[in-house]
Amino acid sequence: MTKSTQPIVLFFAIAGTVVWLAKTFAPDLVYDSPPANWFSQVAGLERLGTMTPDREPVQGIVVCLNFAIVAFIWLAALSSKRDFHLAVAILGMSFGLASAVTCAISPNYGSGVLLFGAVPNFFSGLAVFVLGGFGWKDLLSADDEGAKNYVKKEL
Repeated sequence: MTKSTQPIVLFFAIAGTVVWLAKTFAPDLVYDSPPANWFSQVAGLERLGTMTPDREPVQGIVVCLNFAIVAFIWLAALSSKRDFHLAVAILGMSFGLASAVTCAISPNYGSGVLLFGAVPNFFSGLAVFVLGGFGWKDLLSADDEGAKNYVKKEL
């Protein structure tokens, strides 16, 4: 079925956990890191730098949302169900695209850290999408054969 995508989703979960731990316990490793600063400089976006008290309330929200996303990705990584892997692919690609568009259209809200996170998320999602054999109809939910088959099995 989707055995070829399960290692990618597992890697996505491990990487997400590492980033979450860094954001939670050592946020400057993420926000003031050389890669984040390089992305800021190359893209001409704001460099976030070290964590300051005025940004800490927002940081709490970011960490909580990040935890919820990582928990979902772990559920998908531990499952061999195709639908879970598709959801992770959509999650990664949509976050990557939304982040890149935010940085391009509204640089005041974009940052090197956001762009730095967008790239691996988009390509991880794309890898799951391509290796899982998903098509554009899966993204648009235009093909509901899977749902029909699921309902038949339940009845």
